Amino acid sequence: MWWLADQLTRELPDEAIGIYAGADRSGVMRGGRFERTPRDALKDAVRRGEVRLLLGTEAASEGLNLQRLGSLINLDLPWNPSRLEQRKGRIQRTGQVRSEVDVYNLRYAGSVEDRVHELLSERLDR
Repeated sequence: MWWLADQLTRELPDEAIGIYAGADRSGVMRGGRFERTPRDALKDAVRRGEVRLLLGTEAASEGLNLQRLGSLINLDLPWNPSRLEQRKGRIQRTGQVRSEVDVYNLRYAGSVEDRVHELLSERLDR
């Protein structure tokens, strides 16, 4: 996640990139600089529209209301389909400001993750 945050801040130097992680590792990265920020303050910044891009570890998969965000990109797919649904539920919920929410599940073609995604998709389609 830190690699991704670093790459994004290089491409979007003026954008506040929130990082929602374990206890004291959360914060905001802007212009290559990271500032520790309490998770509650990050949630408020998203709610106010000050943070439009939020990267999260598994810590972000429960208990967050992120209806202002419109896309979810999963870089590390969980093996449990209910965990994937919980992640999606952070943005696809009552109060969502957009009519559509985009969900992207990144994986290497032919990899174990690709097979896991295929199995998860089958389970969720039932």
